[in-house]
Amino acid sequence: MIDSIFQKLPFNGDVAENETALEYAFSLFENDRATFDKYLGPIAKTAMKVLVDEKCVDEIKLEFRQKVALFTKSVLATHAEGLLKEMHDQMSDLEKEELKKMTS
Repeated sequence: MIDSIFQKLPFNGDVAENETALEYAFSLFENDRATFDKYLGPIAKTAMKVLVDEKCVDEIKLEFRQKVALFTKSVLATHAEGLLKEMHDQMSDLEKEELKKMTS
């Protein structure tokens, strides 16, 4: 079941489901690093989506987005640095501004 969910990340239709998936990813990081590492790419992409996607900004609570920002700075920046840089390079100026605001 984990495979079927994490292979589909990030979710686009119901963006709030990304919150549920990331909560589970946080738990995986603490309890099952092998599975977390297996899905590091989709997890990082979902975190970035939650932080900068306009629809997520509108629909996901700021408190959760702040939690994702902290996780991104403390975990993903270390474990997925190259992928985060690649995604950053593809962001629009508005998305980069939102990311800076969330992670500063």
